[in-house]
Amino acid sequence: MIITSFDCITIIADLIVILFVVIKFKSKVSSKTFLIADRNVGFFSSSMTISASKIGAGLILTYSALVFRYGFSALWLFVGYVFGYVIFYFFAARLNIESKKYGYYTLSDYFLNKYGKSSAYLISVLVFLSMFGWILTNLIGGGKLFQLISGFSFTHSIIVIVVVISIYLLAGGFSSVVKTDIFQYISVLILFFLLLLVTTKGGLISNEVISFERIKISEIIAFFLTGFLFPLGSAELWQRVYATKTVKALKASLITASILYFVLGVVLSLICLKIRNLPIDINDELALISGMGHILSEGFMGLLVIVIMAAVMSSADTFIFTASSTFCQDYLQKIYKLSSDKTMKAMKIFIIVFAILGALFSILIRSIVDVTFIFASLTLAIGIIVLFTWIKKKVSSLSINLTVVANIVVIIIAIVIIGINTRLILLGIVATTFFMFIGELISKFYNRQNHKA
Repeated sequence: MIITSFDCITIIADLIVILFVVIKFKSKVSSKTFLIADRNVGFFSSSMTISASKIGAGLILTYSALVFRYGFSALWLFVGYVFGYVIFYFFAARLNIESKKYGYYTLSDYFLNKYGKSSAYLISVLVFLSMFGWILTNLIGGGKLFQLISGFSFTHSIIVIVVVISIYLLAGGFSSVVKTDIFQYISVLILFFLLLLVTTKGGLISNEVISFERIKISEIIAFFLTGFLFPLGSAELWQRVYATKTVKALKASLITASILYFVLGVVLSLICLKIRNLPIDINDELALISGMGHILSEGFMGLLVIVIMAAVMSSADTFIFTASSTFCQDYLQKIYKLSSDKTMKAMKIFIIVFAILGALFSILIRSIVDVTFIFASLTLAIGIIVLFTWIKKKVSSLSINLTVVANIVVIIIAIVIIGINTRLILLGIVATTFFMFIGELISKFYNRQNHKA
């Protein structure tokens, strides 16, 4: 891999521009702007921020690692995402209207309004754990990338990323997330298509690239269901639904984001499959970067690094903010009856806390794929529970509470017994669905007993 002085200057300039764009608007930030961007995000900004929240290290680096490890089976993740966004499209319209009527800020506010405090608090535990997992995914991916191109140690690379993200999150909160998402996603769009043009030299699609060996039905099912359920369980996506100005703008944003997401998914998949067949020794968690280092000519690596770092930053800031929002708004604000201004101050403190904790755990764990499988299982559990509440008008809080607790216990036991792989995701989906049905049966039984009494 060739990193020139020009590449390094380009990367540093990108970080400076991000900080400048956000800090410039610091004086205009009110508590409502900080918490939910005034619920006034238009079509363009909404499209970009919805797309950017998903095109992060959790996708680009993790997905390339999954393709390198599982081959063609991993492509079904994107197929699932497309179907998942179609389903979420109809749910999101109603959610946008409800959020303005009842003042939703977090995913668990939806459960608080419909199923009471106990369900809301337990769901927020799942949300917080899943968000923290995605913080780790993006920081680990970003740290490994920055280490590769800068010569810094992994620890120092993580620290640099966390410091930059913390600065602009403290400056503008959710409004900062939206502003940086726009800038970063545009860079992702432009440079990914440049990379596609470069990698098509010599042919991108061939019999060697599209190999069907080792395909397992269980892996295809696991990846498809992960993509399908993910939108419904993504708390950061819910916040963008709340923040979008109108239902019309939201629908247009989701359609646009889905198209962009699918196109980038195809491009990324083809590039990853080509890299997978290069006659070189590549670490699967840095497969995309290492592989492109052998394909791209001198001077292009800086552009590639900007794409990946932009994706890392746009997702990591989202998950740090959402984790802080979940903790402060779902617990501190409701328990201690905090005002919006005090909630904003508390969130600034916990943005720093979770950024530091994320850095520490990232330095300790260091495996993108392992973190992805563990915390994807929790996100999918949220998605299944939400799907139940949408399909079935009357879901008991007992079902939700039982499912949340049982899911966490099952995932912990499964990690010990079967290890960390695609079976963990399938087991989480089956367990969540099973306990939802069991909870409903128990609830009906008690209702009948009470009715007889």
